[in-house]
Parts: sequence; structure tokens; C-alpha cells
Amino acid sequence: MDRIVSYIGSYFVSLNGDVDALVFAGGIGEKSTVLRKSVVEKVACLGFAIDVEKNEEPMKMNGEGGVVADISVPRESDGNDGKDGKRRKVLVCWTDEQVRLVSSFLSFLVSMRSCSELPPLFEIWRAWVIMEGRLN
Repeated sequence: MDRIVSYIGSYFVSLNGDVDALVFAGGIGEKSTVLRKSVVEKVACLGFAIDVEKNEEPMKMNGEGGVVADISVPRESDGNDGKDGKRRKVLVCWTDEQVRLVSSFLSFLVSMRSCSELPPLFEIWRAWVIMEGRLN
């Protein structure tokens, strides 16, 4: 938890406080309501506040409402703005790493079609994984 909060604080300062939103994405960021609540509570002094009910709602994905959910507390709700008087958004962004991974691999396969001798599928997959830096 401390490492996450440290990164947020460091980036906040590096950006001179010119921050519009805190975005949670990928695996734990999308699925852990406890993590999001804990992180946002720790950085509340920067102008972030989380709507507990919105945070607990299951995220609607693809065609059921989009891929980004705003779980911020509306500005007028609690007056818990940052030291600079700004209320910043807290967003959850749905990502699908598996779809992206398969899509990249299929693009790689299509590019291999021009090869005169196509190696076994496993070898193609292994070459792609090494090329992408996913395997040593």
C-alpha cells in the first residue's frame, strides 16, 4: 500500500499538482474495491474522494456502459477537496490484457504467412513471446 501511495505522491509533485484523475486499471485495480478505497483514503489530501457505493458496484463492461467508471464523490458532496481547492476524479478503467495478447499474437501470425516454411505453431508462439520480451 505504501509503495502505491508513494508513487501517486511522487507523480503528483512531478506534475506540479496538475492532475485530473487517479485511474485504477488492470487486474487488481479493476477488481479490488478494498485496494481502491484504501489508496484513495490515503491520498484524500490531494483532492481524491471515493463514492463507497459506486466503488462496490460491479463494473459494467463492453456495451453495458463502457469501459471507464467514475467512482468519485461529486464535488458538492463533502467538501473534501485537495489543498489547492480542486476535486479530482477517481476512475476505474476496464482492460482486457488477454484479448490484447491474443490480438498481438494473431497479427504476428498473419505477418508469418509470407514465410515459405511455416514452423510449428509452438515455435511461432515462442518466437513472438521472446520478441515481445515476455520470456527470457
